[in-house]
Amino acid sequence: MQSFEVPGRFPSLNDVLRIKNGVQRNRMKRELDNRVAWSAKQAGIRPVGRCMVRVGWLEKDARRDWDNVRTGMKFVLDGLQKAEVIPNDSQRYVLDLDDWYGHDKGNPRLIVQIYEEGEPTWPKSRCLRQK
Repeated sequence: MQSFEVPGRFPSLNDVLRIKNGVQRNRMKRELDNRVAWSAKQAGIRPVGRCMVRVGWLEKDARRDWDNVRTGMKFVLDGLQKAEVIPNDSQRYVLDLDDWYGHDKGNPRLIVQIYEEGEPTWPKSRCLRQK
């Protein structure tokens, strides 16, 4: 299992939907993709094939609903692809997604964990898809 942290909070689904200007929305997505890619590269995350991605969403408080926070998974997967950690974010390579949630007032962040298929820590019971 490989793990790295991405600093700060990601926008909620409500935040994304409020942006009506396509140029601004694309700029925001590019910045978030780059933040994930940069964090993965800084942590020395090596490329994987088929995998499971697990994200811990550590929010500064309990004001946002978890389903709105989870929208950031799109940016996480796109950032992993941009960093060349995963070849593609399709179901062929990302076999499962998992989340956990918590609060850290002083250090909101994401904790991204990547489990490569076949490694000893692979959570086999979670991934029902077979080759």
